Order: sequence, then C-alpha cells, then structure tokens
Amino acid sequence: MPSLRNCPLLRPVSNSVGRAWCSTSTDTVAPRVRFAPSPTGFVHLGGLRTAFYNYLFARKHPNGRFVLRIEDTDQERVVTGSLEQIIDTLKWSRLEPDEGPCAY
Repeated sequence: MPSLRNCPLLRPVSNSVGRAWCSTSTDTVAPRVRFAPSPTGFVHLGGLRTAFYNYLFARKHPNGRFVLRIEDTDQERVVTGSLEQIIDTLKWSRLEPDEGPCAY
C-alpha cells in the first residue's frame, strides 16, 4: 500500500487533533474552518486559542471561511446567557465569524 509521505501533492500539517495530510495546492479549495463551543458556560482560554488559530488559518487563504457553530447537543447543561457571552468574547477578541448565529 502506498504511503502518504511519498505523495508529492500532500504535505503534513498539524492541527488540534494531531497530524493530518493536506493538499499543497490551495488554488482550488477555500478552507472552511469552525469554532464549535458548547453553551455550557464561559469560553475558556483553550477554546479561544482554537478559535484564534482557526480564524488565522481561514484568513490566510483567499476565500477562507471562519464559522461559529454552537454545539447544543447537551441541553441539560446549557447555561442561560452563555451564547451571548460566547459572542461577546469573540467580539472582544475581534474574531469575526463569516457564518453562524452572530455573523456580525
């Protein structure tokens, strides 16, 4: 079985999960990255860091998109006002999503 390491069209990249393989050609594909916090409280520093890296990655590429997607699957732990707090934190840090509940 051929290895991805020997493919001239792919290069290794690091992301929040680990290593992945990414095409070296960015002319044809515009990245669409997301920040998906759960509205169960305040945004912590690690989450804001992830949003910041995703935002920079999207802005680095032409037509890149930064998406805010609220993960509301854990309805029992939802905290009233946390969605507004997430939006306010992103505004404060000047991370403007292109899509999402608050594409301001």
